[in-house]
Amino acid sequence: MKLKTLLVLSTSMVMTSSVLADGWVKPVPKTQDIVKDGVTPQYLYNVSTGSFMLGANDYETRASASRDKGMPWKIESTGDNATYALVDSVAKFSQWRKTFVESNSLIWVDNDNGANCNTWTLTDLGNGKYKIGNTAFADEYLGIAKDFVDTRL
Repeated sequence: MKLKTLLVLSTSMVMTSSVLADGWVKPVPKTQDIVKDGVTPQYLYNVSTGSFMLGANDYETRASASRDKGMPWKIESTGDNATYALVDSVAKFSQWRKTFVESNSLIWVDNDNGANCNTWTLTDLGNGKYKIGNTAFADEYLGIAKDFVDTRL
């Protein structure tokens, strides 16, 4: 987690006609509220860098951002309407797994029992934009440097 704000919007499954080299069809970002039912797949998109959130980099399981690829996510309520699990369709394992936080710079997308995997917060900024944080790290939110040199979140 970085001190930069990640403005996220949920994109629908509306697809563009361009297919990238690996066969992934890039969705058209569409501002709408994040669906928190734990069932609906949706993409998490950083407006300021034009990138999608996914598991990549270290072991292909590090929470990262990419302009060229995205992975669907599900947002699962923990029952208190204040915290959530971010569930990623981890490509490496071809299965859904929760995102967890080891420290404010180590965020992974591949473990249902990892530290702080059910303590994500979604601050609604309006117009389908959100700040994503974790109760373990007050006043810090997922983000990425605008220079896009390091794509780890």
